[in-house]
Amino acid sequence: MKFLTEDGHHYNGKIIKLTKITQDNKLTNVFIKNYPMCLAIDYIKVVWAERNLRRGSKDPRKQVIAMWEGEVPAYLELAGTRSCKIEKYVGKPAFCGKCHE
Repeated sequence: MKFLTEDGHHYNGKIIKLTKITQDNKLTNVFIKNYPMCLAIDYIKVVWAERNLRRGSKDPRKQVIAMWEGEVPAYLELAGTRSCKIEKYVGKPAFCGKCHE
């Protein structure tokens, strides 16, 4: 059984409450494609979001990595623009570095 932490019980000087994870409060990392450059990231209601940057120049792309709360839709409909496709985000793998020695 998995749990999210919220305010409630005392632990290490903080108050923590354990709640069961459901479809309504589940947090998922998502990748939003085709998000317009003219819209601020604050326009969408997510837990956190950051725009994906190009490797060398650090210029922003039309892609946003975000933390979605609840059920993830397949598309995000924005007023006045085309819809943005939403996919689950899989981060880069963490390597131990032994195979590169």
